[in-house]
Amino acid sequence: GLLANTDPAARKYAEWTGKACRADGLRYELRLIDSPIDVENALNSANDDPAVHGIIVYYPIFGQVESFSGTSQDDYLRDTISYKCDVEGLCHTYRT
Repeated sequence: GLLANTDPAARKYAEWTGKACRADGLRYELRLIDSPIDVENALNSANDDPAVHGIIVYYPIFGQVESFSGTSQDDYLRDTISYKCDVEGLCHTYRT
C-alpha cells in the first residue's frame, strides 16, 4: 500500500488492510511517502517491481486538485496503477 497523507481514516484503513492480508497469509508492505508529489514515482516503481503483485493507494492525497487532464490529481494517480497490480479494480482499464 502507498500512504502519502496524514488522514487518520486512511491510516486506519491501511492498518486493517495489513492485518487482513497477514491473516490470509499474504505479504503486505505499507510504503509511507513523505510528500504527495512523490506518489507518482512511487507508483511507477511499484508497477515495475516484480515482487509487487498488488497496489492500493490510500486516498485522499490531493483531494479535488485538478490535474493536467482536467480530472482530479487523485484520479490521475488512480489511473497510473497498472491493471496488473490494481487490487481494487479502480484504474481506467476496469472502467472502460
